[in-house]
Amino acid sequence: PREDTLWATLTARQHLEHAFSLYRPEVPAGAKRGVAIDELLDATGLTSAQHTRAGNALFKGLSGGQKRRLALAIVLVKEPKVLILDEPTSGLDSAAASAIMKFLRDLAQSKGLCIIATIHQPSAAVYSHFSKTLILAKGRTAYYGPAELMTEHFDSLGHHAHESTNPAEFANPAEFVLDLVNKDFTDKAAVYRILDKYDEAREAAPASTGYELTPLRQAKPTASPMAQALILTKRQLQFVVRDPMLYTGRMVMIVVATVFFSLVYLQTRNRIQSQALQRFFYTNFILGVSCNLAISVVFAGNLDFLSIKREVKDGQYSPVSQFIAGQLIAVPAMAFLGLSALIPLYLIGDMPWSSFGLALLSIAANLWAFEGMGQLFSLMPNVLLGMMNFMSMWFASFLFSGLFVRIPDVIWPFRLFCYILPLGYTSQTFMWSIMKEVPDYNGAELCDDDLRGLTDPHTNQSSHPCGINRSKEFYCPDESPIRCFGVTGDQILDSVGVNYAAFSSEDLYARNIGIVLGVGAAFRLVYLVWMISKCRTSEEPKKLTPELIAAAKPEKAPPAEPLDVSIEAASLAPPVQPPAGRWEFSFRHCSYVLDVSKNGKKSMLPFKNTTAKPLISDVTASVSSGELLAILGPSGAGKTVLLNMLTLEAGSGTPFGHMTLNGQQLTWPMYRKYSAYVPREDTLWATLTARQHLEHAFSLYRPEVPAGAKRGVAIDELLDATGLTSAQHTRAGNALFKGLSGGQKRRLALAIVLVKEPKVLILDEPTSGLDSAAASAIMKFLRDLAQSKGLCIIATIHQPSAAVYSHFSKTLILAKGRTAYYGPAELMTEHFDSLGHHAHESTNPAEFANPAEFV
Repeated sequence: PREDTLWATLTARQHLEHAFSLYRPEVPAGAKRGVAIDELLDATGLTSAQHTRAGNALFKGLSGGQKRRLALAIVLVKEPKVLILDEPTSGLDSAAASAIMKFLRDLAQSKGLCIIATIHQPSAAVYSHFSKTLILAKGRTAYYGPAELMTEHFDSLGHHAHESTNPAEFANPAEFVLDLVNKDFTDKAAVYRILDKYDEAREAAPASTGYELTPLRQAKPTASPMAQALILTKRQLQFVVRDPMLYTGRMVMIVVATVFFSLVYLQTRNRIQSQALQRFFYTNFILGVSCNLAISVVFAGNLDFLSIKREVKDGQYSPVSQFIAGQLIAVPAMAFLGLSALIPLYLIGDMPWSSFGLALLSIAANLWAFEGMGQLFSLMPNVLLGMMNFMSMWFASFLFSGLFVRIPDVIWPFRLFCYILPLGYTSQTFMWSIMKEVPDYNGAELCDDDLRGLTDPHTNQSSHPCGINRSKEFYCPDESPIRCFGVTGDQILDSVGVNYAAFSSEDLYARNIGIVLGVGAAFRLVYLVWMISKCRTSEEPKKLTPELIAAAKPEKAPPAEPLDVSIEAASLAPPVQPPAGRWEFSFRHCSYVLDVSKNGKKSMLPFKNTTAKPLISDVTASVSSGELLAILGPSGAGKTVLLNMLTLEAGSGTPFGHMTLNGQQLTWPMYRKYSAYVPREDTLWATLTARQHLEHAFSLYRPEVPAGAKRGVAIDELLDATGLTSAQHTRAGNALFKGLSGGQKRRLALAIVLVKEPKVLILDEPTSGLDSAAASAIMKFLRDLAQSKGLCIIATIHQPSAAVYSHFSKTLILAKGRTAYYGPAELMTEHFDSLGHHAHESTNPAEFANPAEFV
């Protein structure tokens, strides 16, 4: 899939080791399996990163391109017959993209695989590896057939690539065709005509393929269920050690919370009447906070399920095996979490150590129950909803635990929470186990017959509290009856139970532990059933019926409208005019150094022995008004690090060098005033439409443009220039609800910063996620914008196609953090010619058409 579904804490090599253990257990662990893994790592270009963890939002690891290649390597372990990939080249540089597609083509031919892939922006080199192409537009087929015959088909429709004014489109037919069928940048009526022509010309598929097909055989057996559970348990142990979110972080937080409450309730160490009830609140808060931290299970489990679902769907293991492995780790983990709460509680709170064993079992059972609750809510489609549901259930459990509201006073149906949630049973059992062993409390005296027999000589009635209430077993000489709880732990439990019915001296320990474990088991049972259901969710195509055929009837072309042939409508960018002033942004001798420890990892301790590791070294370049500087390079070359330097982004290392704007040292106020940055990440407001984003941008950046017709015209021009007119009333969207596509979000982010009218515009991969036509159109728009407005534009680019490359003014090629070339884009080939690297000698003609691919 396109999404990252790797395990963040495992290295690339460990991913493949586990894949072999589950997919191909017949390959023995050791030298033979190691050779097979080495071959896969080498084929996917991951040898140098084999010991790097995948990483996630909490810690860095493999780059996006490396993750994509690792996901491919994992499925290749399975040796599938049909391999389906969603944008395998997205996020890769040109060389890596071409290498991966060549690898896939060779794999298909050598292993007899059927490979299907969706591709954004196929360069000429990437396109040369296709056997067939299927071109889609508006959900319909524009072309299907051999890749080498696609140009002939569109020639027959009157669309001739050799007549294009852009020679890059003749070198790469994919760019030409995708430009024809892109509804955002092409006349819709023309797109419909292409679709209708294909429907008219399409012939019925042949009944026979013309060659003998291999009969289906029984699949090779994977690891047995027991072996799967053992392998996954071993992997789960690695997660526990490496990922602090699972248990280590929770243990630390539980210790901190317990110490905090122990200091707040420090006076409960004194076994006096005024502190008896406080001890109940003290322990209840510790029980509540410790199980509340299971909310991290919701977040971590939601992320993990993406990987679990993919691996189950790919046949690595059954969901039951994964469930068993998780429970085998969870049981001892709950004991360690319980110890992290009890040890500071008993040390600081002066609890009786003779009760430690029963208290540990009680709190561990409670944590296990809430762990199951967290696992259940982790399966919700959105992690935020899952976390909110968990918090609601936890709060209800805490509120109805018996210490804040009397259970008989709770109305139905809310009283149901008192009986089905575990914290109330745990609180009762936990306090019973402690108070049964606690030494006698001071401030109270036991009643005896002599005290009950004391009478007032004047009234001849009992004058002592023990005589007034003969059922009472104790009295407090210096305390009011309401603050008198008793001498022994049993007496205190019964006294507190008068107002809080959840507590009593009755031994309900076994019953309560059984109920808590039953609640936890119920959560896990529902979790298991739901997980199996979600892992097996699939939908096979229905058999065609007349009703379905009618429902799937393609949308017809809209009635032709007169074309607007005005200059404003025909041009994607404002007409090019000489800029009023000259601007220059330069960065000279820029380096970025990271302090690393001896093992090559970033050092977290300032006093630890470290060595300086340069991520970029002595990079110098400049861009002037009207120029577009493209920063290119393979994955890990240092493009993102350099971009962070240019945008004054604070990082974990130390930047060096000189950055100037018109000769003045770049400062943060100058950057805010004259520069704008379009990041790769989605930073839009989910509930605002594209048009509303631009309206707010005008209100904040350019309030001098009056609201109304004039501002509306300016917004319309931006929407049209960035191909967003048809989506202007669509919300941006997020994980909770759908909205703009990834490419549309990228274009909207660009439109927003253009409202600011910056002098320096910096973009991080503005073409990633766009198809070839959109990528070329956006780069043409940026180049024309630079020339018409006198902007200095800097952009990092992955996989620049020939059409995209033709819009560059200058190129800066980075490799291993150093400059391989900097200068005019059109002179780059000459530079490498002078070094003995001749593009025209390449065996791939696409590399001669597009110098970026060759370099």
